[in-house]
Amino acid sequence: WKEQQKNAIANKYLKPIVEEWSGIAPLELTAFYGIREYHENSFLREHIDRIDTHVLSITISIAKFNEPENAEPWPLRVTDFTGKQVSYDHPAGTMILYESSKVPHGRPTPNKGGSHVGAFVHFKPKHMHGSEAEKWDSVAKGARDNVHAHMISAQFKATPEIEIENPVYAEQSYGEGSDYDPVTKKGKTKTTDNGQYSVEFKNRSDRTLRVFWYSNNIDKPVFQGEAWPNAGFTVNTFTGHTFFWAESDSEDPLPGGRVTIDPGKRLYTYSLSKSGKQAQV
Repeated sequence: WKEQQKNAIANKYLKPIVEEWSGIAPLELTAFYGIREYHENSFLREHIDRIDTHVLSITISIAKFNEPENAEPWPLRVTDFTGKQVSYDHPAGTMILYESSKVPHGRPTPNKGGSHVGAFVHFKPKHMHGSEAEKWDSVAKGARDNVHAHMISAQFKATPEIEIENPVYAEQSYGEGSDYDPVTKKGKTKTTDNGQYSVEFKNRSDRTLRVFWYSNNIDKPVFQGEAWPNAGFTVNTFTGHTFFWAESDSEDPLPGGRVTIDPGKRLYTYSLSKSGKQAQV
């Protein structure tokens, strides 16, 4: 499907359900990922999502294919606010609503039920970065502080990213009968109809850093993510948007840390050590 089709479905049918469930309205759609197919033995590590965009979420089980006779459920597992781990069965045709930036969630057990086909929909309060920015900034800060208070950090070297020469494609043609526009050219960057695309921020310095988005139209910069040395993350953005690197305990730009998104560039790094020299990591 094209972006506007998915967004129309989410806003018409799903958003009212999430608003009623959460008691928060109005909500704003921030992302609709999928369709994604998970093959036999796939697993998803437990994680939490971005608090600035993935406040209230839905995971949809669309279909199951090639189920063996001894197929086992592939449940969504969450760690609730008491620390208890709870598993939710997720058969085809059902969806689970959850606070994805608060509760750790994933599917840590290998999939033993054939191919699982799913999609993910994310919302945030509409005025989270507007008239209610101060309130939600306080909520976000409290959440991040809580995560850091119960987290042990460790440095590691990431394994190299390898482009598979002979990828195995899904047997089912999910776009058939729609105006879905698949990527056909090798290396083509995926963009949406409104010009949005993904860029990567990678930390090549010697300590943990954060990245913020900012604009002259907002009072405070918006937190995007945190990266340990040699780690990174991706952000969906637009040409001309501005970001900056900051220390892990600061919201002030680092020297040489301001970034303006260039249409011909997809990777943005920061490599100065705290002393201002090029870091060796």
